[in-house]
Amino acid sequence: MLITVRSDLLQIVDRVPSLVSSLQLQNTDASCCLLGRLVELVDCLMFQHPGFPDVYEPVVDALKVSK
Repeated sequence: MLITVRSDLLQIVDRVPSLVSSLQLQNTDASCCLLGRLVELVDCLMFQHPGFPDVYEPVVDALKVSK
């Protein structure tokens, strides 16, 4: 079960840093709104599936840069 959760998380989390970069480059009201919602979703994901700091580290770094 733990291996399945980790692989599922990787499929989602691997795409987040590039999505953050893309939304930052657009620099529109809509992209800023989407970026805010993405932060909320990632926060929920990390709350629901704790214990994977190595998986979440690139996402947290990308979100820190976006602030």
